[in-house]
Amino acid sequence: MVLGGAAVSGIPYGSVIPLETRAVTLNGLLWITVAVLALAAVVLGRSAVAIAVAGAALAQYLLVTTVSDDRYAQRPLSMTAFVVTGVIVGLAVWARSRQTERLARTRAGATALRQAVLRPLPASAGDLTLSGLYRPATADVGVGGDFYDVAHTPFGTRVLIGDVRGKGLQAVETVADVLGCFRTQAHETADLTELVARLDRHLSRAALTRQDGKLFATALLLEHSDGADHLNAVNCGHPFPVMIGPGRHRVREVEVPALLPLGCGLLAPEALPAPTPVELPRDTTLLLYTDGLSEARDASGTFYPLTERLRDLPAGDPGALVAHLVDDVMRWTHRLSDDVTLVVLTRTCPPPPERHASSGEDRPGSRPV
Repeated sequence: MVLGGAAVSGIPYGSVIPLETRAVTLNGLLWITVAVLALAAVVLGRSAVAIAVAGAALAQYLLVTTVSDDRYAQRPLSMTAFVVTGVIVGLAVWARSRQTERLARTRAGATALRQAVLRPLPASAGDLTLSGLYRPATADVGVGGDFYDVAHTPFGTRVLIGDVRGKGLQAVETVADVLGCFRTQAHETADLTELVARLDRHLSRAALTRQDGKLFATALLLEHSDGADHLNAVNCGHPFPVMIGPGRHRVREVEVPALLPLGCGLLAPEALPAPTPVELPRDTTLLLYTDGLSEARDASGTFYPLTERLRDLPAGDPGALVAHLVDDVMRWTHRLSDDVTLVVLTRTCPPPPERHASSGEDRPGSRPV
């Protein structure tokens, strides 16, 4: 911006400078303008840049009149245009700096809000290795309508992912309500269906308080006990998880029967079916996601083909899978229309059996497995 302002101010007056001194004079004008603008921005602050540009433009005009003929000094309109151009450039620089500062403060506040509401996923919880990502549709918004959380409780490792109806501050408030209820009740409720019912009642009470009859949230809850080769799942209107494993047909959707979303007030524990068992071998990876991923569209309006894009990916590394999906969906759509949330989990491989340090043989009393 400084160099551009100098060029805009100085170059048009090359036509009035004698040809034999034009190159040297213009070079001097540009250096003087750049020096004045940079010094004003550093010493006086960004708010003084507009005044510095105007002053530099006036100084250039006076310098040009000393190396031009007398006719140039009799053109007041040229001086007016010279000063106005410098002021416009300075105001543009000043306005952009103020906008940058406001954007930086907004992003800092959004980041703090997201970290308070959506805590980062742990790398491991119980017998599970995890990785996750939350990407809001609007870059300067820290939290949207998606939510996720993991809790390692006395009843097993519990994973929650969901999507709240609506957008804006009301959706953020609902996300905070759901996560707050989950973080307390997940450690107090032994039965997974009872936990679902409590989340449903909590969101129903929030809807009554806000007098919003259309408040609800889709959710998928998983529960895994350490050492088990399967997990239990309850689906409240959420997209099916995707299993990635070895073999020819290694990418498939896990059809977990869908119940009503949270907030309808109809999920009584005695009326809920038993959780659906889902096998989780050690060589497989389970992907949980919100519909912002599967409903991302390209320029022609085609939805993102999730299962097809996963066929060439190896299972076992949740972090690599998350990174690939984020890059791939952004290449597909270039602009998200909805929030995207991912949670990828796999069972942690057991450590190798310990060996005797000196001889390399098994320790006394141990048997090979």
